[in-house]
Amino acid sequence: MRGGHDVRLAPAAIGAWLAVIALLNAPASWSLVVVFASLCVVAYTWSRFDMISLTFLILAIVLTGLSWRLAALDRLPWDTWGEERREAQVEAVVMTDFKTFANDSTRGVVRVRLTQIAIDGQTHRVKARASIALGTDVATPALGDRLEMRVRLRPSTRPSDVVDLSVLELEIRPHESAWWHAADRVRVAIVEANTGEIESGPPIDRDKSQGAALVPALVMGDESALSEITRSEFQRAGLTHLLAVSGANLTIVLAVVLGLLRLCGMRRLLVVAGLLVTVAFVMIARPEPSVQRAAVMGVVAVMGLGRARSAAGLRALAWAVIVLLTLDPWLARDFGFALSVLATGGIVCLAEPLAQRFEAWAPRWLALSFAVPLAAQLACLPVVAVLTQEVSLVSLAANMLAAITVAPATVMGLLAGLLHLVWAPLAIPFAWLAWLAGTWIVLVGQWSAGAVGAAVPWIVSPFWLVPVAILVLLALLRWGHSAVFMTACTLVLALVIVRPSAGTWLPEDAVLVACDVGQGDAFILPLTSDSAIVIDAGESGRDIDRCLRDLNISHVPLVVLTHAHADHVGGWAGLERRRDVGEVLVGSSGAPMVPAVTTVVAGDSLRVGDTRIEVVWPRTQHASNDPNNDSIVMKVEHRGISMLFTGDIGAETAQRLAADIEPVDVLKIPHHGSGDMWPGLIELTQPRVALIGVGAENRYGHPHASVTNQLEDKKILTGRTDTLGTFAVVANEGQLSIVQR
Repeated sequence: MRGGHDVRLAPAAIGAWLAVIALLNAPASWSLVVVFASLCVVAYTWSRFDMISLTFLILAIVLTGLSWRLAALDRLPWDTWGEERREAQVEAVVMTDFKTFANDSTRGVVRVRLTQIAIDGQTHRVKARASIALGTDVATPALGDRLEMRVRLRPSTRPSDVVDLSVLELEIRPHESAWWHAADRVRVAIVEANTGEIESGPPIDRDKSQGAALVPALVMGDESALSEITRSEFQRAGLTHLLAVSGANLTIVLAVVLGLLRLCGMRRLLVVAGLLVTVAFVMIARPEPSVQRAAVMGVVAVMGLGRARSAAGLRALAWAVIVLLTLDPWLARDFGFALSVLATGGIVCLAEPLAQRFEAWAPRWLALSFAVPLAAQLACLPVVAVLTQEVSLVSLAANMLAAITVAPATVMGLLAGLLHLVWAPLAIPFAWLAWLAGTWIVLVGQWSAGAVGAAVPWIVSPFWLVPVAILVLLALLRWGHSAVFMTACTLVLALVIVRPSAGTWLPEDAVLVACDVGQGDAFILPLTSDSAIVIDAGESGRDIDRCLRDLNISHVPLVVLTHAHADHVGGWAGLERRRDVGEVLVGSSGAPMVPAVTTVVAGDSLRVGDTRIEVVWPRTQHASNDPNNDSIVMKVEHRGISMLFTGDIGAETAQRLAADIEPVDVLKIPHHGSGDMWPGLIELTQPRVALIGVGAENRYGHPHASVTNQLEDKKILTGRTDTLGTFAVVANEGQLSIVQR
């Protein structure tokens, strides 16, 4: 015991976690070696069984589970099958609901547990995970359904999956469980009651129905009705944890149910009721790993909030980590798991000491409302920085303001769903109350994200934030009781958040910016200090929004979306977020998510200020069966520099354009540097600078060696977003150079 906390299990939990991270991709035999060594240590120290013995015993138990799972996977050549795109007949059970992609509502993914695979004339019984991408134009399976499929195997994009599956033939056998059918009915009722009755929000709510759309996310993690703009605002404001199922959801429901039982004097039913509520919560929110984790962490958080129970809370947290890693070792590398553990640990260990300090200048309820989110965010700061590459300065205030209505929105939304099952009109008053509470949270997200200094980039290693968080914590524990100190901190933070814009990193003589949007394209042609032309938007609205914010771009008079693939148009919602967007040009493949567009063909030209654009492809408005080859190809004259943007055209299309191609200063290499690039394109354009928008360590092998070798042989200055991140092309006295962000 240290300072009222039972830390005896902490070394075992941390040691097991680190060991699983290290051994997760190693052969199963390596884990067995560590298990054997750990058991030897336990045997040697058995007579005095102490913390060392306990740590190594738990390590042996966790790694035994890991080695058993790895051995089951190692006996089949999953990686080889995926790389060779082999066909197989498989049977599987659906583990998750079908979820559409954020940037493509016509497709989605479902995760399955494989039970049998027939390949090369042999049938194998297996127990492994995989992901399946499906279109919404076919019947989509539900949780618990059994699937019989003929599939093509592909390399896995998830560490916990052995392969990804492309379905060639699919037969669905629906599950027959009455319990799951009941859970399905409750889920549908929650969505219908809270979003069906509320058609629009108040005038102040820009997104109208987003307050209602938030309620299912608060109740059961269903964020399907939320816009990408709202998601982006919540991320910038530090409120994204509200959009996923967490221990807080269960804590709220448990607190209400158990509180009512106490008021009714039914204390003997507390344990049974708590277990039933937890089981029902898992079934309604779906027993995915994140939900299972939330159930455990929710119980732990309840145990840790009281003064007398903090020691038990930390011990329970350690047991939760150990049990979850034993059951699912892949959680060790899951950021959601890390955030759950860190946030819960922060609340258990830090909330009470901080609250005691703050009670010197505030009542107990206010001190706790300040201490709980602060403790959680200090604990999570380094991991959040890894995920977002920025640190939110408004998250504490945003979380305190949002917390006012999180519980009412959750409880009212759940009651609305349950009453909707009985008689729909009964649900309406509760749905309106839930909507009002949800609208407040949406407005908090909008206002917080709109602050000039809402978030600051963190471009050095996020782990430098560990000592920063520790220093902040020590300062708060030392001087947090002082109203003068807390007032000074608040004023300094307010000055930072509302500070005038300090300009951008962009050199004055920059002619182009290549945004790092992962495996995708997004290029910006600066016009004035706050306006620019945008060519493609990448896949993620968050990435293009961040790039434009860094440049202080609030006005986009022209957008060119070269073709209708997600890695070029998926970020549209982030591009238009809080910006004045003018004309949008598309090619023959269109852009379904953009409401008003102008379709251009070869021969069209236009000017934006002194920038001249001439379209050379496509030659017709009729789309082909390949959006890549329908890409807009255009010549651009901007600030005295000639450029050729090529979208994702292949070699055949490039050759058809040979007569229209002439030397340029800057060439955008087609299709992220794919091997299907016509070498003659570089020969004809003779560029001084080549641009490649490409994601680091992408699974496509972009850019291809044939492309990079040709660029090196020609001694062409090449800018790649996978190696440079976001960068600018700068023209200085006729010379072109590249400047990293």
